[in-house]
Amino acid sequence: MTSATSSVQIIKKSGGFYSWSLLAIRGVAALVYALVALADFKATIPLLVWFFAIYVLFDGAYALRVAISQQIDGIWTRLAVIFKG
Repeated sequence: MTSATSSVQIIKKSGGFYSWSLLAIRGVAALVYALVALADFKATIPLLVWFFAIYVLFDGAYALRVAISQQIDGIWTRLAVIFKG
């Protein structure tokens, strides 16, 4: 039997790598995007690019914060989270 840490254990140890507040923010962003897409179709693609850029920026910063501040078992797991960030 191996002592590999599952992703569920990593999420629990990291304090909820994807917390409810982040999920709520993503949901609100999706609703705003859908409303703008319905209201002004020409603004859909530029808005999608902006939303994705903002998402990548915050998701990467959050991943780096978790990798630096939380107790993650194993150097390879920590490096994977840092690489994601």
